[in-house]
Amino acid sequence: MALPPPLALQIIILCNCSLLAKPSPQIQWQVDGNIITENSSQPDLKVTTLTQDNEVISSLRWTGSLEGDRSIICSGNNSLGVYTMQFLLSNQGTGETPLDSGSQHIPANTAIMH
Repeated sequence: MALPPPLALQIIILCNCSLLAKPSPQIQWQVDGNIITENSSQPDLKVTTLTQDNEVISSLRWTGSLEGDRSIICSGNNSLGVYTMQFLLSNQGTGETPLDSGSQHIPANTAIMH
């Protein structure tokens, strides 16, 4: 009987942007230069956004495998300006094998614009 193939390591990357500005800002996400919206058809990328008064909180959740280097950009703007935060992800392994072959959670920083 053949052994099943090894499980691929899946990761969960959660990037958060919280922008507070007047007038209220808009947030846009880009992954490797591609714009990702709440209505995006990519199943491994999900954007959620909450707006309350002059604060916008947006999260991008990426589930899957990290192959190669990736760039995630959170860009907030209103009529007075633009604020951009870039998350650079690199898959430069250490050669170590993780103990849990299920999933890893990698938190990313939060951008705050006042």
